[in-house]
Amino acid sequence: MDIVVYEDTDFNSLVDLFRDLTTVVSNNWDRLREITFVFVYYAGHGIMDNYTFIVLNDVDPRKYRFPLEKFLLTLGTIPGAWVIGLFDCCRERL
Repeated sequence: MDIVVYEDTDFNSLVDLFRDLTTVVSNNWDRLREITFVFVYYAGHGIMDNYTFIVLNDVDPRKYRFPLEKFLLTLGTIPGAWVIGLFDCCRERL
């Protein structure tokens, strides 16, 4: 129903997105026992370091890697969440 496209986004925007998704999933489950389907497709560069990090265009060395896999796994532990992540990226190992 709701499709959101993020292009050339930054670390803080992705953190905000997952915060909002967590709230939506929790509210849907608490009010209606409704399952929320979250599908994330990522195409771009990736880095493997126990989890898959996506590479962002950020000059701050602390914010050029976003732990997308970890955020998806955490979101998937919330009751009422059905999460699928599809990574279409090269993954370099650190």
